[in-house]
Amino acid sequence: MGVSPPHWDDKLTAILSIALASLTVGVVLYLANRIERILGDQGLQIVSRLMGLFVCALAAQIIFTGVRGYLLP
Repeated sequence: MGVSPPHWDDKLTAILSIALASLTVGVVLYLANRIERILGDQGLQIVSRLMGLFVCALAAQIIFTGVRGYLLP
């Protein structure tokens, strides 16, 4: 009645996902100066506000899920 141990394909999927995310972050950081020049000040403000909106939406979803789990067992 417990949780079965993860199979090798689940572990491989997790490792590949982490590697892909790390590679993506590395490429974005490497190209940050070029991205900044292309977007300019106004473009950076727009992207910053959109990312803030995304993080707020994600936080609200996490809070609503927690409240729903607490109130509706």
